[in-house]
Amino acid sequence: MISKLIKKSFKDVNNSPAITLFLVLFLILLSLFIPYVFILQPKIFGLLVLVCIFLLFAVFFGGWLQLFDEAGKEEKKPLTGVFFEGAGKNIIPSIIAIIIYSIAIVLVSYIAIAISLKAFGDPSFLMKDISAISGDSNAYLDYINNLSSDKMFILYGWQITFTLLYSVFNFFFMFLPPAFIKTEAKNVFLKPLNAYLECFKFIFKNFGISIGLYAIFCLAFMLMGILKALTSFNPILSVVNLFIHIYFVSYVVMIIFNCYEQKNSNSDRSDSVGEDNNGDTTGEQT
Repeated sequence: MISKLIKKSFKDVNNSPAITLFLVLFLILLSLFIPYVFILQPKIFGLLVLVCIFLLFAVFFGGWLQLFDEAGKEEKKPLTGVFFEGAGKNIIPSIIAIIIYSIAIVLVSYIAIAISLKAFGDPSFLMKDISAISGDSNAYLDYINNLSSDKMFILYGWQITFTLLYSVFNFFFMFLPPAFIKTEAKNVFLKPLNAYLECFKFIFKNFGISIGLYAIFCLAFMLMGILKALTSFNPILSVVNLFIHIYFVSYVVMIIFNCYEQKNSNSDRSDSVGEDNNGDTTGEQT
C-alpha cells in the first residue's frame, strides 16, 4: 500500500506545479523580510516585521495546504484560485493552529531541558567557551575534538533527548495538515482545535501505517541532510539541492494527505456498507 501511496503522491505533485511554485514564492518573500527583523531600528519596527512574517506564514499555511487537497482530486479547479480561496477562508484557523503548535513546541522544549539537566548536567560551558573562540571554523572544530569525555557525554545526552522528544512530538502532529483542511466546524475558532483532535484520533486508529510512513520520512530526511552537507561547498549544487528539498517537502506533504484521504475513505465506505446491509435486512424482515 505504501508504495502505491508514494507513486500516486509523486504523480499528484508533478501534475500540480502550483504546489512547488507557491512554496518557492513563499521562501523568496521570507528571505526578503527576515533580515529586517534584526537590522531595523528602533526594535519596534523589527517586531512589526516579525508580526508581518507570522501573518504571511498563516496565509501561506491556509492556502498552500488547500492545494494538496485539490491536487488529489481527479477533476481539479484552477490551483491559483484554490490557493487564494484557502488562504482567505483559513486565515483565522491558521493563526490559532500556529499559536497552539508554537505553545506545544515550547512545552516540549521545556520538558527536554528539564530532563537533560537532571540526567546529563548543565551544558552552559559550551556557550562560554565558544564565545571566547574566534570566528575561525578550524578553531571551533579543534575545540569540539578536544572536549573531555564528561563534556561530550553532556552534549550527546542533550542532543539525544531533544531528538527523541521532537521526533515523538512531530509523529503525533504528522497528520495535522490534512486534518486541518478537511475538518469542518461551525465556528472558525473551533476548527483548529477539532483538527488537532482528529489528527490524534487518526494516528491511533492507523498506528501501523503511521509508524511506517514516519520511519520512511525520517530516513529520507537523514539522507537529505547528508546530501546538503555534501553540496554546501558548491553554490550551483546548493541551488540544485534547494530545489530537491522543495520537491521533497511537497512529496512528503502530499503522501500525508493521500494517506489521510485513503484511510478515511475506506472507513466511510465500511460504515456505508454496514448501513446498507442493515437496511436490506430490515426490508427483508418487513
